[in-house]
Amino acid sequence: NSNTEKITPKEDPQYKLSHIMIADDVNINIKVLYALIKNQIEAKFSWAYDGEEALEKIKLAKENNYPIDLLFLDHHMPKKSGLEVAKTIREDEDFNQIIIISITNDPKAIEDHRDLFDFHISKPFSKDDIINLLENIKKGTF
Repeated sequence: NSNTEKITPKEDPQYKLSHIMIADDVNINIKVLYALIKNQIEAKFSWAYDGEEALEKIKLAKENNYPIDLLFLDHHMPKKSGLEVAKTIREDEDFNQIIIISITNDPKAIEDHRDLFDFHISKPFSKDDIINLLENIKKGTF
């Protein structure tokens, strides 16, 4: 069994993964994901420790012409949950092209909110699952 699950494919993906954000209130999760990703993709990395900070940084990155392309988003964060962040992103045409990868072990949250996320990753993170996920995103084969 794989720890990644495809949620909903984007139509006609034309993504250049140049800016990746990891939003998680647990610092070690950010460090582990960053370690797994940094050698797979040459990109700028940002992180946020709560939902409000994630949204602020997403808006600031867009204003500075370096928008977030890919967001690893924990569901359970302070201030705004991952679900609230994902809903805000999907409702805003300036941001709704961001590829959102949900980070949760809650099957009900995944099933109930398939329209908000492009992929799902369970904890603990698997290097092989991360590599396969990134390869599929780079190829546009998701």
